[in-house]
Amino acid sequence: MKTVKLDEKDLRILKDLERDGKKSLKDVSDSMKLSMTSVFERIKKLEKGKVIRGYKAVLDREKLDKGSTALLLAKVSMQEDLREVAKRVSAASGVSEVFIVNGKWSLVAKLRGKDAGEIAGIVLDNIRQVKGIEGVEVFHVWETVKESGDILN
Repeated sequence: MKTVKLDEKDLRILKDLERDGKKSLKDVSDSMKLSMTSVFERIKKLEKGKVIRGYKAVLDREKLDKGSTALLLAKVSMQEDLREVAKRVSAASGVSEVFIVNGKWSLVAKLRGKDAGEIAGIVLDNIRQVKGIEGVEVFHVWETVKESGDILN
């Protein structure tokens, strides 16, 4: 993967937008003391270069009845294609993120559900049924200390 050369102004724009994706062009240009045209052109360049891949809302899981989080570790059979198993796991309802990792476990997945019962259903009815999964261990999250998804902030 090719990295993109960014200057300080690009990085400041990215930090501003990462903090608040709805921040207006005027507010970004005012905070940077740059013209709106300059900021607009830089943002378009960052979008075209896929540095900015999109914009999305940050949702309140509690209000959407998805307040329970668990981390799942999964062991994948050596006879199976690890990436294919990871894709099948990521397609399961309630799975928000999947990572291929090294060590004793092959995959780590973040699960979201209403409560521990719904998380158990996701594991038992979906993930454990995925061809290639040999074993799982689930850790229920008691408290989230930091969760942002931010790269620059």
